[in-house]
Amino acid sequence: MTIKSEAEEILDFFSNELGMTIEGEAIRPGLYVDGLKAADWMQKRNIPSWKELEWPGFFIKHIAQDFFENHKKSKIKPFTEGKKYRLKGEYLWDIRFHDVDKDPLIILIDASDFENDIKQYNGMGIIIINAVVIPDKDDKFRLEIEEMKGGLSEYEKKRRAEGIEPRQRKAGFYAYWGIAYFISPEDILGNTDTWLMSNFQKNMRNSDDKPRNAKYIIDMENVPDEKIIAKSNFNMDPEDYKEFFT
Repeated sequence: MTIKSEAEEILDFFSNELGMTIEGEAIRPGLYVDGLKAADWMQKRNIPSWKELEWPGFFIKHIAQDFFENHKKSKIKPFTEGKKYRLKGEYLWDIRFHDVDKDPLIILIDASDFENDIKQYNGMGIIIINAVVIPDKDDKFRLEIEEMKGGLSEYEKKRRAEGIEPRQRKAGFYAYWGIAYFISPEDILGNTDTWLMSNFQKNMRNSDDKPRNAKYIIDMENVPDEKIIAKSNFNMDPEDYKEFFT
């Protein structure tokens, strides 16, 4: 398989799972991913990520792994190392979630791990699922999740006692479109400071005053065209965005 064919196969999965359906002139919107249903799906499979504030990013990784685990005809399979939930065929693929209303910066893994993976696997594909996020404005989602967890953790209780309000959660999302990049060993050695940077979180510290590991980030607005492998329209107007996806 080629880099392009693997990228398209992964994006096709997300399009079929989350994207719109077109029948003649009729367009049926794609799936709304409800946070509680997603949490239930992960919980039933003993995936602890359902508790996470950034659950959408974990959810899209796990539904892709679940699909390719059971897709007997595909050479792409789940590839998990520690907490890195990825896919691997001929090439290694990492899947990332992006809120379209946020800055176009995609946070990747620790810089040293990223560089080691790029060297070991001779590059890495990055699949980005761009989505419209529905915020938990009335706090119902957070309260339901807290009940599913059996109440607040000691850490959360301590923060509340200190007067620190919980961050607003994501109640759900609609996947709008996807894009695939491929990062080669040459990219991490070359001059990529305008689109691929390794200094995110550098010189920052955690709450316990321990230094944070620097991470790589991708600036989607500055990625060179030659690094774009494939795109897929999930829920955007097919006529208005026809040129963008061709």
